[in-house]
Amino acid sequence: MRRALFYAAAGTPYADSAPLHRTVAWTTAQIDATDHQHAWQGVGPRTVRQAARTLRDRRRGWFILISLVLMLPALVFLGAGSFPAAAELQQRFTTNDGPAVLMAFGIAALLWTTWTLTRLMRIWQATSTLPLADAHAVIRFRIWTALGSLIAGTALLLRMHQEGLGAGDKLFRNFHLLEALNNFLAYLGFALILLALLALFPPGGGLAFAGAGVAAGTITVEAAIHATALGTLGIVLMTAAGGGAPTDGPPEGQADAGSQSGSRPTSEEPNPVTEEQQQSFNQSQQHLNGLSKRKQADEVGRGFEKDGQKYKPEAPLLKTGKHGVDWSEGTARAIRDGRPQGQFGSAADVKYAAERGAELGPNKTGFFRLPEGHNCIEYLPDGTTRTPNSIFVKVYSNGKVHAYPLTR
Repeated sequence: MRRALFYAAAGTPYADSAPLHRTVAWTTAQIDATDHQHAWQGVGPRTVRQAARTLRDRRRGWFILISLVLMLPALVFLGAGSFPAAAELQQRFTTNDGPAVLMAFGIAALLWTTWTLTRLMRIWQATSTLPLADAHAVIRFRIWTALGSLIAGTALLLRMHQEGLGAGDKLFRNFHLLEALNNFLAYLGFALILLALLALFPPGGGLAFAGAGVAAGTITVEAAIHATALGTLGIVLMTAAGGGAPTDGPPEGQADAGSQSGSRPTSEEPNPVTEEQQQSFNQSQQHLNGLSKRKQADEVGRGFEKDGQKYKPEAPLLKTGKHGVDWSEGTARAIRDGRPQGQFGSAADVKYAAERGAELGPNKTGFFRLPEGHNCIEYLPDGTTRTPNSIFVKVYSNGKVHAYPLTR
């Protein structure tokens, strides 16, 4: 993408290069934001699949299934039947009703290819507006593949139907220039249809999503460039570095945090970590590290009781919610809002915040220093990160604790 941007900027500037420039800047920020070990904690196939749902064409699975069904006879004929041990399968396709089965599936495959070609033409028009040649080239390649399949497949089926040729007969007689095609068998024709169906699987990685989305006006050109160029890689980067929508922010970015988050403590200086609190945190950390991630969340999420009041952290803090241990939108949110965004790094960090909330009591807010050995992280607007030294804690009337890390 950066090379394409340089080409666009060289000589006569390309008028529509602004979306490409923003996409390059966004990608650079994502790469920089994920250039540390903490960003990849909790990033696995499951989280990537969840994030990929936003770029998924839900009809793609049905398209692939139909193509596989149409390919099945040719796969058996050319694939399994090519082995000596399974030669009988190939013989069955050359006798009795075998040729008719191949003919029927071949006609269906050509009709399916024709319909796919019409969809590719619509996507071609959409991708031609993108300042990125790769997507346009891929679509053109698929269109030529579809046209070649239609021509070869139609010639194959017409010859078989008109001349009554079998699956193993020669398609062309030895006339003039066609003598060189003496050994062009029906096998090759079915192989071309099979190849075309494989090549015409609905494009993944955001290409079809981008083309159809731009054509329908549902997504911007900038989003289409991102989906087309990065595909699965973009999904992984978004999962590790973030890319979501804003909800709330730290008190530093508010005119009056006390009016929005409850009463602020009399001193602006965060409460220090006592020796007893540090020991308690170390014990909790050691204990929780010996449990699975799910058991950690269950144990800390149950909360505890103090002076007759039940205290427990907000559930999102132990999951994928904002500031939570599996939150994936920190960097994007910091860049978008122009202010730091803190994230808890472990269940032990969240438990520490809940314990500090119990010290405050219901309907109170306060700032506390983080203990040594915590795993919290803070994302900065310039795409970098730092280790925070404090947490902001707010306790609701029901004992639920809202908190997030920050630097003070």
